[in-house]
Amino acid sequence: GFVHLLRDSDLAEPVRLDFLQRMENELSRIDAIIRALLDFARPAKAKSEPVDLNQVVADGLALAEVQKWRQGLEVSAELTPEPPSVRGEANRLTQVFLNLLANAGQAMTGQGRLTVTTGRKEGEGFLAVSDNGPGIAQEDLPHIFEPFFTRKEPGQGTGLGLSVSLSIVESFGGRIEVRSRPDQGATFTVFLPIWPARQGSAGGEESG
Repeated sequence: GFVHLLRDSDLAEPVRLDFLQRMENELSRIDAIIRALLDFARPAKAKSEPVDLNQVVADGLALAEVQKWRQGLEVSAELTPEPPSVRGEANRLTQVFLNLLANAGQAMTGQGRLTVTTGRKEGEGFLAVSDNGPGIAQEDLPHIFEPFFTRKEPGQGTGLGLSVSLSIVESFGGRIEVRSRPDQGATFTVFLPIWPARQGSAGGEESG
């Protein structure tokens, strides 16, 4: 519709720019939906490599700087000084991290605090995203990783972000744990196996 309207040569410049901005916003939304659907329908085969979780955080936070949901939020990082290498793929784990950041940021609607933590626990590396937003209703917790489940307003989300993220993490032998209470925020923690020193080539497998 906006494309047809832009063919009118009599449009005032502010109106034309407004139409272009609206088109860009909608195209970005369509792009995000299609990418989520493709990730869900045709998940890429996991190819393991040693990944530095601190670097995943650095890359993800840099990408988040330009996102609308990032504006107005206080973000802090509490990173382990000796990050373990975990089994994963850097680009896909950055995608997971961005999904978790975006969910938290959108839930806080521009006001709140996000804390990112990395560390090691019992043979696993972990990356946690905590917020002080509205939290998750107890009845919703068992369903948040189900495909297409969302409490966002229509047009604000596909309900696939967490499902795709869980699929990616599980493909590397990891898991995602959630702690939340209404009005007390939420914490999503990604656990991934430590990359074994004896595993000399990317894509190798180990038990456990």
